[in-house]
Amino acid sequence: IERYSFKQFGWLNYQPKDHYNSMFTELFENEKIFFINVVKDKLRFAFDDLHFYNSHTVINCVKWHLLKKGTHSTITRNISNQKIKTSESFSYKYLLAILNSNIINWYFINFLSESLHFYPDDAKGLPIKELDYSSQTPFITLVDKILEGKKAGIDTLAWEAEIDLRVYKLYELSHAEVLVVEPGFGMSVEEYEGWQ
Repeated sequence: IERYSFKQFGWLNYQPKDHYNSMFTELFENEKIFFINVVKDKLRFAFDDLHFYNSHTVINCVKWHLLKKGTHSTITRNISNQKIKTSESFSYKYLLAILNSNIINWYFINFLSESLHFYPDDAKGLPIKELDYSSQTPFITLVDKILEGKKAGIDTLAWEAEIDLRVYKLYELSHAEVLVVEPGFGMSVEEYEGWQ
C-alpha cells in the first residue's frame, strides 16, 4: 500500500468461520479508504473502489452511510443518524487528500505514534476539517489526477505537493508552522502568504 493507491494484490480465500474476529462483508464490499497498520516511514492511505478483501494487517475505513443496512453487532451497536449524516458530507477523495498530507503525518508522528503501529482508534482521532462539498472540490480534482497518474505510472509528486499546500492553508498554518511540519518547504513567506 502506498499513498493513494496499492500495487500488490492476490487471491485471498476469506472464510469468516475460519478467522478469529472475522469482519463483516460491508467492510470489504464497499468503496473504502484503507491503510496498513504497520507504519514504516509515513502513513499511507489508499482508495479502493474495486471491493477488495484483505487480511487483518490492513484496516478498512468505510463511511457510515454505506453501513446502514449492515446487521453485524459492531455496526448496530455504533451507528447513529448523526454519523450517517456526517459521513454523507465527506468525499472519500477529500478525506484521502487530508489523510495523506504532510500535516496529518506530522500530527501522527508527534501526537499518536509509538513508531510502529497505526490503529483504527488512531484514525478516529485525526483532526479532519469539515468543509461543504463544493469546498472539497479542489482536493477531489487533485486526488483524481493522482489516482489516474498512479495507474498510468507517471510522477504525481507535484499534485501531492499542491495538496499539502492546500492543506496548510486549510488548517491556517503560518509559514513558520509549515517549516516545522516540512523543514524543506520551498516557498518564501511572501509566496506562501500570497498563494490562493
